[in-house]
Amino acid sequence: MGARHFSDLAAWQLSASLRDRIHELTDRGAAKTNRAFYNDIRDAASGIPNSVAEGHGRFTPADNRRFLNIARASLAEVQNRLLEGKRRKYWSDVDFSEVWALSCRAEAAIAGLMRYLGTDRAKRNANAIRESSWPRT
Repeated sequence: MGARHFSDLAAWQLSASLRDRIHELTDRGAAKTNRAFYNDIRDAASGIPNSVAEGHGRFTPADNRRFLNIARASLAEVQNRLLEGKRRKYWSDVDFSEVWALSCRAEAAIAGLMRYLGTDRAKRNANAIRESSWPRT
């Protein structure tokens, strides 16, 4: 059976780690002085695990996938801002490489979850969870 809680999902775990790492990076150095950049990258990074969690709270694979599409778009925004921060020298090459790799891992986990949600197995699991969780009359 599928994950019972959103925090069990690799997509959520990796995106939450990415969010935390982005917050660490932007709390120091030049990125903190560019308020628009600072707010944009932090908001986008926070949106990724939020969307994964919200999607998991929907009991249909199709609705869950819709929220994962939103998470994937927020992840693309973070990657764009990471590249911009690299060009502006807001962080070291080592920090950039580490966070970029983490963003790619989160991207792969979200894509894998989206693929799974397109399967019949996902639909069966969602039905089983609904039937075991919802009160019966």
